[in-house]
Amino acid sequence: MTYSWAIIAILVLVAVLIFSGVFDFSKKIPDKTFFPMPIPNLQDALVYSNGTIVLELTNGIPNNIDILAAVNATQDCVLQNFSTNTTTIGPSKNFVVKFNCAPFSKDRVKTDLSFRYNDSYTGFTHVQVGTVAVAVIS
Repeated sequence: MTYSWAIIAILVLVAVLIFSGVFDFSKKIPDKTFFPMPIPNLQDALVYSNGTIVLELTNGIPNNIDILAAVNATQDCVLQNFSTNTTTIGPSKNFVVKFNCAPFSKDRVKTDLSFRYNDSYTGFTHVQVGTVAVAVIS
């Protein structure tokens, strides 16, 4: 019983440290955005607290593509617009895609985003799926 006060003091100290966020490792996880070929991302997505997600992608297909619509997402997101003011993207061209989602209440967001595109050469419609895991910008 002589050392029980020390054990209690250590438990209280650990509880205070956990409650204050010292052991919150989610802030130390690096940002990551991954959209694989044929339409890879150029950099990590920008995610704003109002629900806007901005992605910079590139057309890795040797043909024109037409971006059609958002298909599905972990969050309820809607495909907004493109920086090129048109839905046709040429080969090896960079473009920006914006998704409007419900406002984010956490410091970090992890969501899967996908959109449909049409290959103008083959006429086939494909789905591009990617993952965004980044910190939210206020």
